Amino acid sequence: MFSVFTQVIYTSAGWLAAAWTQAGLAALTLPRSSREEALAGLKEQLLLWEGQEKDKRRGQSPAGEYPCPEDCPGGYPAFLEKALTNYFQGSPADFALPVDLSWCTPFQKKVLLAIREIPCGEVRSYGQVAAAAGHPRAARAAGTTAGLNRTPVVIPCHRVVRQNGGLGGYGGGPEMKKYLLDLDARIKEKTTGT
Repeated sequence: MFSVFTQVIYTSAGWLAAAWTQAGLAALTLPRSSREEALAGLKEQLLLWEGQEKDKRRGQSPAGEYPCPEDCPGGYPAFLEKALTNYFQGSPADFALPVDLSWCTPFQKKVLLAIREIPCGEVRSYGQVAAAAGHPRAARAAGTTAGLNRTPVVIPCHRVVRQNGGLGGYGGGPEMKKYLLDLDARIKEKTTGT
């Protein structure tokens, strides 16, 4: 297996597990009921990644330059833990950290970066995400890419919905997607008063 640093985080929503490569955050689970379940979910994600064909995309630079803020002792893992703790407590959270998207095709990377720009408390349709990625006719492919996202919450694929406003699919299931969207709405209300 490629070299990763594994992190387990407890939040008010449950246990999450993260994996880091030298390029950034490589994988993140959604909240689970136990530490063991979070680690098992992370292991599944990493095995899928390892099983993919290794090609020249491996080693691409991370998605964006996010220097670690001075107030995050311990570097990015501590920064992620603080952000997730705040987020699941219903407070604004800063997820400006590098994400390892070396597994992506150029199209997938554009889609995931477009999703990453969706503000908390807002949603976009799959078509809008495809257009933002420069491929306005690729709504279905944008949806497929959202389903491949390995770093939910940090890349908030739960904020992508159907054109008609329906939830659409989500790797964590419809209940988790609704929970995250409701949480986003409460955070937005808290920060903007709307």
